Amino acid sequence: MATITINTTPAQDSRIAAAFGAMLLAEGGVATGPQIKQYLVDHIKDIVLKHEQRAAANAATAGVSPVDVT
Repeated sequence: MATITINTTPAQDSRIAAAFGAMLLAEGGVATGPQIKQYLVDHIKDIVLKHEQRAAANAATAGVSPVDVT
């Protein structure tokens, strides 16, 4: 499996932690690195799942022929 690395500066780190904290934490605050990582991993999984579900639905639809009733 490939490794994805994101490098940020300390100034960016505090902005990212604050933004994710506002989104992820009920009381707001600053999100930790592990919290941000888990959110991103979950988000990637969700995107892949939705993509594969759409592909499967499209394939299933393409495999069904209309009923010819006269």
